[in-house]
Amino acid sequence: MISHFATRFAIAGTIFLACSSGGESGEGNGGKSGSGTPPGTIGAGPKDCPAFTPGNNLSVCAATYVTGPGEDKAGGIAIANDGAILYVGSLAEDYPGATTTGLPGGSAGLLRLTADGQKVQTVARLGSTATDIDIQPRSGHMVVAGDFGVQVLNPTADGSLFHWKEMPTRKVAAGSDGIIVALSGKTIVVLDNLGKEKARFDVSTNREVNDIAIDGQNRLIFATGFKQDDGAPCTQLQIPFVRAYDYTGALKWKAYDWSRTEVGSECADSRGIALALGADGQLYYAGESHGGNTVHRRMPRDITVFAPNVKTDAYNDAYNMNGAAPVGYVARLSPTTGDVTMGQIFLTRLSNGKGNAARPNVVAANEAGTVLIGGSAACCIENAAMRTVNGQPAMPEGTYAGGGFALVLQTDFKKRLAWTTWNGAKGGGATPAGVAARGGTMAIVMQHAPTNDGKAQPTSAAPLITDNALATDHGGTTDAFVSVWTSP
Repeated sequence: MISHFATRFAIAGTIFLACSSGGESGEGNGGKSGSGTPPGTIGAGPKDCPAFTPGNNLSVCAATYVTGPGEDKAGGIAIANDGAILYVGSLAEDYPGATTTGLPGGSAGLLRLTADGQKVQTVARLGSTATDIDIQPRSGHMVVAGDFGVQVLNPTADGSLFHWKEMPTRKVAAGSDGIIVALSGKTIVVLDNLGKEKARFDVSTNREVNDIAIDGQNRLIFATGFKQDDGAPCTQLQIPFVRAYDYTGALKWKAYDWSRTEVGSECADSRGIALALGADGQLYYAGESHGGNTVHRRMPRDITVFAPNVKTDAYNDAYNMNGAAPVGYVARLSPTTGDVTMGQIFLTRLSNGKGNAARPNVVAANEAGTVLIGGSAACCIENAAMRTVNGQPAMPEGTYAGGGFALVLQTDFKKRLAWTTWNGAKGGGATPAGVAARGGTMAIVMQHAPTNDGKAQPTSAAPLITDNALATDHGGTTDAFVSVWTSP
């Protein structure tokens, strides 16, 4: 297996895989945007799609469920070097007219869609669960994680170039130097290009490791999550961390990651949720905090200094909060130092002005540093009654109760270029599983569950907004939903 890989898929140096000794597969996806700055460009975006215009209407190329009657579970999304949209997750149905490859087969895998997201080109069935995807930016190889381990596919997704199947994985990241990082649990295993294990080390935390990223240019691996550190002065406290390791597993820097005695009065529970090395070569971090007195207000390597967080209005300033409602945070970090170069808290607001929940799930950034965040919100997003998707009301006033959203921030974080759900008049119940921003295109994949533990949710009974769709309604009790649009 390894010698076959070496002849067909030339990876420079050593291959890195992160896995747990317990072999758990986990759920969710980090939603990578592409790792490192790829040579050249992959184009200006999908043809025959509306240009992006900042404001209340998001013009999309496609908004679609992945299949019709069958149930699907979203894993992740990426943009290929040729601009194709790549979805991974469960695949309940076949796609007539598309090339289907069993690698080795199963109910989950990868869909390779046209750049506008309107047609399926290739189906690769990989196993029972597919949880994440990233693109090796130089070769265009597709790196997929799931219960099958790690599959590396060729750029047309009709052939496997490498399959590491020692244990299930749930997160992957591919570097511009060919290095691959995969995560399951809290343990990192280092393999060389012949598959020989060279090192094994833990990402130390008593709680969660949520996401990973890789910087091939600087040869760094990143991890984020949080730890529990209870006691005075905050009584009970969750503290986020971002850590950078070199390719031997040596710690190069850490951000946040303080003890309870170091945080002072910043006693809001806070977590590291998502990481991505943007297509601009910078590191992007998304986290959440339960309250406004959060360590995210501070420089991640110096608690005594306030971070350069951008505040422009009531939706990125955490005051007058509705209790300890969870608020989002996004930051651009230096990959080599971990310092925040720019950040922003974001939240929704109730009609009475109280700050309300906005929780990020995934993050990405394109070559210009324009940031795309996928998350879940409670009532109410700014200008909710005026927001539309292709002219269709996205969350009419009086019916919006939350759901999965996309938030697009200008490079300097001073303007929200778009902020919307796809709820329609009665939709809801969607949770983003991945976002992608690369080469003139942005995309999101969400998990839509119109029922919750078997209990009907009145605001979640209707399908989400669809246009140029493969399927216009959710299948069964849950389905994956993809939307594609042109970048700002």
